[in-house]
Amino acid sequence: MSTLCKKVKILFLGQCIAQGYGIGAANSYPQLVQQMLSAQFPALQFELKFYPLLHPTGLKALLASCLPQRPDIIFIS
Repeated sequence: MSTLCKKVKILFLGQCIAQGYGIGAANSYPQLVQQMLSAQFPALQFELKFYPLLHPTGLKALLASCLPQRPDIIFIS
């Protein structure tokens, strides 16, 4: 008997600190979120991707380029 495992796709759009610049990738916000979600919801898989948002004026173009990936959740920082 196989079980379906739902994959939740989460995109992070943010500044370099959110990716772990200066604190290490293991301490980055997306990594910490993935650890907490995996612990809370072990039956789900989480696919996280980070895209740098260098300036707020680039948000519209960045969102337009990310939406075709059909994410379940988008974090913007």
